[in-house]
Amino acid sequence: MTEFYYVLDKTYKKGTFSKVKEALKQGKSINQYLNDKPTSIYIATTHQGKYMKQNVGIKILARHWDNKNQKVKKSHHDYSQLNLLLKDMNVRLERTFRDERLKRKIINPYDIKEMMYNVINGKSINSKNVAFFSAFQEFIKEKTDFYKPSTIEKYNIVFNLLKEFEEKIQPIYFENINKDFETKLRTYSLVNKNHLNNTVAKTFRTLKAFLSWSYEKEYTDNKYYQKFNVKEDAIEVVYLTSEELKKLETLDLEPYSRLDKVRDVFLFQLYTGQRYSDIQNLRYKDIDQKNDTSFWNNYQLKGKKSIMVRIPLSKKAIVIYNKYKNKYKILEDKVLPAPSNVKINVYIKEICKMAGINDMFTMIHYRGKQRIERVQPKYKFISTHSARKSYVVLSLEKGMSKSSLMKITGHTDEKAMRPYIKITEEFYTSEFNKAWD
Repeated sequence: MTEFYYVLDKTYKKGTFSKVKEALKQGKSINQYLNDKPTSIYIATTHQGKYMKQNVGIKILARHWDNKNQKVKKSHHDYSQLNLLLKDMNVRLERTFRDERLKRKIINPYDIKEMMYNVINGKSINSKNVAFFSAFQEFIKEKTDFYKPSTIEKYNIVFNLLKEFEEKIQPIYFENINKDFETKLRTYSLVNKNHLNNTVAKTFRTLKAFLSWSYEKEYTDNKYYQKFNVKEDAIEVVYLTSEELKKLETLDLEPYSRLDKVRDVFLFQLYTGQRYSDIQNLRYKDIDQKNDTSFWNNYQLKGKKSIMVRIPLSKKAIVIYNKYKNKYKILEDKVLPAPSNVKINVYIKEICKMAGINDMFTMIHYRGKQRIERVQPKYKFISTHSARKSYVVLSLEKGMSKSSLMKITGHTDEKAMRPYIKITEEFYTSEFNKAWD
């Protein structure tokens, strides 16, 4: 049975706990060890094996507290009023818990924490009676049916970050999502977790999506989330130039069958401009032919919607497709031998190193106002993201229109194309200078 009771934050002077234990064992007085500074009163409970407590906003000296009878001693000048407040608080919390237990099948520790906060601060329970972290769990569960596993993984990362923030910095409730909370979470992410600005921006973007969902569900009427700053810093686009692509294509990997397969998968992604998860999900039924051109009908997930993107396959892409055709039918009609994203990112770096893609490359990030530079051979920065980015840049350089390119890549926001257009403009400027200077 869940019961609520009061405890002092710091009953004894610092460093005297062992002496207190010894004195109690010998039946001696412990008054000399009591904290001589005012300390906070907390209301506490243990629910489902988890101990929780919440500051009630009252401070007293330890010598004025009667722990056995759970009240302030008569030696305190305002004992009567304080005891009335504590009794009323406990009664309201027990009543709230009892009422919620009748409404719901399960009450978890997050709900208890929310009840404590609301009762102590004189706030009503939100209209649907769901606590912050309970709602977040429901949010993740609901999105799991519609979003890609990589997106759900990001949601779980943010959930765990917030739990850690609550344990180390402050409790989180729908009601205390404000400027102070935003500042503390941003500082915690940058200073304690060493996150870069863009990682912090993504955290707040996820949190904003969750709070917007919670507002629509009527779990909260707090709309401060609309003020979150989710702008990311511009970063370098890592892509292969035409010369580097040629090096990768002509690299002799005949003695290395494992790496040869990885290169084929990477090049197929580069020739089509799709995400790596789409390459992994490519099936024979997705390929059709019209006139003399083969097309890949790729169904991309955009939130809850599935959008069909029709991708014309180049001759180079067809060569790779035919190389593996019917080899992997036993594996759910799988077309390409695509390993996990983690594995291919390791292998492709190894292959690019063998191909001599080793010019020094500078990657710039920011943590707060601190500029962080990583200068390493370019192959160390190549990943599956680079294939898609290379497709966009090289297609623009070859004269493909932005609108046509967006239909193939599935980009719906023109802002996403700006970094690539900037790179292409730099390429044209360089070519112009070579020709005329």
